[in-house]
Amino acid sequence: MADFNFRLKAIPIGNEASKSQYVCAYLVAVTNLFEYRFKVRPEKNVSGLNGHGPVDFALVLVRASRIIGITEVKDKDFLQGIAQNSVQCESAALSNYKKKSLVS
Repeated sequence: MADFNFRLKAIPIGNEASKSQYVCAYLVAVTNLFEYRFKVRPEKNVSGLNGHGPVDFALVLVRASRIIGITEVKDKDFLQGIAQNSVQCESAALSNYKKKSLVS
């Protein structure tokens, strides 16, 4: 929380770029709680049947190199962010499924 307050003094939450700074700080804190079993991958490319392209942040399981979470930061349109996040999660899930099928 001290880090959050420190950042808030220097970086006001006013646009997508500054919101990304805060999201990144929380994602890094989560990865540290789990002793680096996950990695935060900014601008991770995801592709699937319904879309492709970079997501703002992806949480990747280190031992399996699988995407387990995706975060899209939106400046204004929260519902668009949810919709985009849903499609990208589906693409990541399909990508993980294909990798598993190829390994088996």
